[in-house]
Formats: sequence, structure tokens, C-alpha cells
Amino acid sequence: MEKTTKLENVAEALKDCDLCKDTLFVELPKTPDYMFVDTREVIGGLMDLIEANIKAHGGYMIDAWQFVDERQVPMSVLSRVRLK
Repeated sequence: MEKTTKLENVAEALKDCDLCKDTLFVELPKTPDYMFVDTREVIGGLMDLIEANIKAHGGYMIDAWQFVDERQVPMSVLSRVRLK
């Protein structure tokens, strides 16, 4: 399932989705500050929330940007949290 939220609402959106199964699209503000932003910069600031979501749904982190779900399938955080 896919869910879309604005950057300022990511914390709330993570409460309502399962990153082990869902993809969260994050809409960035349409300001010059975000025109050429690095995805890892934005998501890096959210990693505590992302890791908590993954753990709450039976997964765990295996390194800074990868996790496994309850079936032990490895996935990239960048494939589950995407910027728009």
C-alpha cells in the first residue's frame, strides 16, 4: 500500500503505516531549500522514527539504511520512504 504525506506530518503518518509492507511518499515543500536536497539528508533526520516503525512491525535494522521484515526479507529504507 502507498501513503503520501507532507514533510511536516511524517511523524503522524508513520504511526498509521507499516514500513515493512507500505511505502510512504513524503512531499517536500516547494521552496528553494528543497530543490536539490539529498534524499539521505532528509530521511536521515527521520531515522529514529523510521526504525521505531520497523521494530513495531516485527522488523529490525541491519545497517544504517537497510532492514529486514518479519519474514527476514532485506529491504532498503530508501525503497519504503520516498521523496516527492
